[in-house]
Amino acid sequence: MLKKILILRITKYSLVTLSLLLGTGAFSQINRQIEVKVFSNLTDTNTNGLVDNGDVVNFTLRVENKGNITVNNLALSSTFLGLDNSTINLSGGIIYSNSSESNGAGSLIAGEVETYIASYTFSNIGSTGGISLSVIGQALSADSQQVSDTSDDGNDSDGNTTDDPNIITGGDSVASIEI
Repeated sequence: MLKKILILRITKYSLVTLSLLLGTGAFSQINRQIEVKVFSNLTDTNTNGLVDNGDVVNFTLRVENKGNITVNNLALSSTFLGLDNSTINLSGGIIYSNSSESNGAGSLIAGEVETYIASYTFSNIGSTGGISLSVIGQALSADSQQVSDTSDDGNDSDGNTTDDPNIITGGDSVASIEI
């Protein structure tokens, strides 16, 4: 008597395994999940110890496939605002940097991490008050389901572990900036 049926679907980037256990009808659970984190590194260009015009912030965006199925067509969109809610533009946008695997940009197998970079040079900080960056990652799983995540700033000690933006306030001490 046949006890198990194992079905394998192999694609260029993934191995998805579904198992059907006869008698229980249970299928293995497909987990579709990405996690987007944004880290910041500030360069105090005039070395006065304060966040002000001319200082440069470099952002590292880390996108991880936390699920057990490949995701494709990753798209990152940013909301980059002054603390006065004015729209600000990143210098050059969000740029692909590297991956923990050899896949092309935007296709992540389970456990893979892709890194993107962006930067901004502070200007007009007197009127904007500072900056706030949030990034939304969206992808399509190998079984054609939409997957998305809103970025977290990577600082879990602030009580928000899931979706808070990176905020840098003008006039703050460079040493006090949360990353």
